Amino acid sequence: MSHVARRVTAAGTALALALALLAALAAPAEALSPRIDEREPVFGGLVHERFTVRLGDGAVARGNVLRIDTGAEHLTLRPQLARDRIAGLERMVDLDRRARNRGALAGTNGGYWLQTPTGAPNGLYVEDGRALAGDARLGRSGNRRSRSAAGFLPGGEVVLDFLPVDLSLRTAAGTLEVDDLNRSSRPNADDGEVFVYDERYGRPVEVPSGSLLVRLDALEARVGGEAAATVRSVARASSSGETSVAAGESVLLATGGRAGEAALAGLEAGAQVALTVTVRPEATSPAAWAEAAEALPGGPLIVRDGSRTSVDSWRREAFSEAHLTGRQPRTAVARAGDEVLLITVDGRRAGHSVGMTLIELARLSLALGATDTLNLDGGGSTTMLVEGQITNRPSETGRSVANGLFVFSDYPFDGSGRLAGADRYATAARIARSSHGDGAEEVVLATGEGFPDALAGGPLAAALDAPLLLTRGDRLPEPTATALVELGVERVTLLGGPAAISRSVEGTLSALGLEVRRIAGAERYATATAIAEAVADEPALERVFLTAGRDFPDALAAAAPAGAMGAPVLLTESAALPEATASYLAGRDVDEVVVVGGTSAVAEAVATRAAELTGGEVRRLAGADRYATAATLNTWAAGELPDHDPRRLVVAQGRNFPDALAGGPYAAARSDLLMIVPPDDVEASAAAVAYLEGLAPTLERVVLLGGRSVLTDYQRYQLDQYAVR
Repeated sequence: MSHVARRVTAAGTALALALALLAALAAPAEALSPRIDEREPVFGGLVHERFTVRLGDGAVARGNVLRIDTGAEHLTLRPQLARDRIAGLERMVDLDRRARNRGALAGTNGGYWLQTPTGAPNGLYVEDGRALAGDARLGRSGNRRSRSAAGFLPGGEVVLDFLPVDLSLRTAAGTLEVDDLNRSSRPNADDGEVFVYDERYGRPVEVPSGSLLVRLDALEARVGGEAAATVRSVARASSSGETSVAAGESVLLATGGRAGEAALAGLEAGAQVALTVTVRPEATSPAAWAEAAEALPGGPLIVRDGSRTSVDSWRREAFSEAHLTGRQPRTAVARAGDEVLLITVDGRRAGHSVGMTLIELARLSLALGATDTLNLDGGGSTTMLVEGQITNRPSETGRSVANGLFVFSDYPFDGSGRLAGADRYATAARIARSSHGDGAEEVVLATGEGFPDALAGGPLAAALDAPLLLTRGDRLPEPTATALVELGVERVTLLGGPAAISRSVEGTLSALGLEVRRIAGAERYATATAIAEAVADEPALERVFLTAGRDFPDALAAAAPAGAMGAPVLLTESAALPEATASYLAGRDVDEVVVVGGTSAVAEAVATRAAELTGGEVRRLAGADRYATAATLNTWAAGELPDHDPRRLVVAQGRNFPDALAGGPYAAARSDLLMIVPPDDVEASAAAVAYLEGLAPTLERVVLLGGRSVLTDYQRYQLDQYAVR
């Protein structure tokens, strides 16, 4: 086939698709049935869903939804400007990072914005009650066009409507129309326009030759209200150039020879002016928009009162047929009963998602429960982030945007705290500083690349009144080295042989002037018994703890009560007692062998053999799973520890050990217990919930070990609910 023939065929295919999609504009709406593939809580009142939907022609689209409960008083939905200024662009990951530092939990790209020169909101934008942009502008022509917007009211309510915006300036000489507020595109000296700029504009203002430049006190424009200010100076630009807007001031710029300029020409320093922002919503109340603390431009409004709006109403907002009929990545905000939805649809991803037309987006939002839906900026910008992670597949990686829409939390977390660092080594160092704020003469050092030595070493650290720090096998991590200096450490006890902690690390410690000793055995069981001898070398012991040596949860939970009781933690194989462990037990008279875990973890024959070797009784503390075992262990330990404080609890994740390794000694030093919980959702374990509910009457403080990737903010919120206020 010739190149010409290929082009003709391609053009015919594109035309056929366009005609088919145009026909769909008038076709009756067919129901879309999105399949929810995944549903996960992000925070109290905030849920993230992933969906797949098959479109009318059999194509597949995939996307994400954030469901925000408007009744959750601690959640607010607010837009954020890129680089915190009107004229600015920023990658979504960077915008999200700054928003997260202010309490954001999740978000998407935001509303429409002007392409030139650097991206101002293209339509009404309100931040903290202050209007920062007015009506939309169309491309390079600069023609004004009203569009729809989203307003976010105190209390969580969202209003969506088609929203013309009028700006006017009152002076002693009369009232004149203002063309735009913080307009990003270049003013045209021949147009005879009036612009207002404030300090949030964020870049120099271009001033055409002959323009009138009026500087005045800051005009804090508000929807439905009048903002007054005093003139500071008035000047005529003799040539084209730029001027900046200083902090605490606004600038009026009048270009050309329009009649309204006469009202400005009569101004002089000390005169008063007032700016009014008037909105004319189509279906909602102007008072509601005046109440809005935040507002974001979008368009078109594709669903109203439970029905798709007319395509003609979309065209009046100057969206081309390509916008209406092309399948693209999409972003939307919607009202759905007591929820607000943030919706993203992936597109232009072969084999993953084809995107959607606006009609398909409207049908999707209705299927998701929406009664009112506003299309937002999309295409390559479409991105959703949850807890700092991109959850969708953007069609353009690294695409910059001018604003985003984020869910913020101001939940106080009065009943919980978090000990975390950038990695497991920094987390252990953070825990050490918390438990030994006045310093420590000695520390116990274990490898952070495995769990057995650290967990068996918990009682030793408690016996020495020493924190437990972690190291890499081949080198001393910077956070650990820093902690050694800051704690004023003089002696270090290494747990494990050179395969666990190398001679190089030992040499580094010696070079720091530290006294170093090593406790080690041929393998994990021998190392655990060597540590046990350092903890309790007496021939008669009240109790020893025996846990599985091939997995960490039971030993992790046992480390805290064992440390508080001065009892060693020994490790065993599931089906047989290792020689090193048996040898340690055989040489001692033990009153009680506390077996932690069920028979699949420590077989009955192993427990019986331990009792025979020691002459002691066996107490098995076990549950249906690791969480139930930890709850059973802690419930028993609370009655055995006279100094236990029921007002406090340490919590670690039960599927990931690194951040929790230092937790046992930390809890033991405070006479606390350590509970493990499932990843992502505490309520995934009925046993954990039952245990926490039992503590709730007295619990005042919960300390989480590890960062958000280990124990999420939602889990912290869940745990915080159990603490007495």
